[in-house]
Amino acid sequence: MTSVILAAIVGALLYRLRGGWLNDLVGWGQKTQFSRLAWAIPTAALMTYCAAAPWWLAVVLTFTNWGALALFGTGQYLGDVPLQRTPDWLGLARNALASVFLVLYAPWMFVAYALSGACHALFYWLGHRTGYSSQAGELIVGGASWAVIVALRV
Repeated sequence: MTSVILAAIVGALLYRLRGGWLNDLVGWGQKTQFSRLAWAIPTAALMTYCAAAPWWLAVVLTFTNWGALALFGTGQYLGDVPLQRTPDWLGLARNALASVFLVLYAPWMFVAYALSGACHALFYWLGHRTGYSSQAGELIVGGASWAVIVALRV
C-alpha cells in the first residue's frame, strides 16, 4: 500500500512536469516534446519494472508513452471542464497506445492502464472543481496512472 501511495505522489508530480511545470522551472519557454519525455521515460521504466519485463521494453514503452501524448494531445480537456465526460474515449485510446506492449508481459496491467484513461476527463473535471484548474487535473491523472501501474505489478 505504501508503494502505491508513493507512486501516486511521484506520478502526480511527473505528470504536472509534463503539463508545463518543467518549462516554468527551467525557463526554456514552451518545450512540449521535452516535457512529454519527462513523463514518458520514467513511466516506461516503471511499467517495465512492474511488469518484470526485459530492459528493452522500457525503450519501446518510452516511444509509445511519448507518442500517445504527441498524437492525441491534451488540450481537449480544457474546453470540456464544465462537463463531466465519462467514459473518455480519447483518454482510453491514449493510454492503450502508451501501454500496448505491456500486453506481452502484464496483460492485466495493460487493461487497467488503458481503462484508467477512460477517466481522464473526469479527473480534469475534478481538478477544476478544486479551484486549481487543469494543474490539479494533471496531478490527479498522473497520480492515478502511476498508482494503477504499481498496484498491478507482477
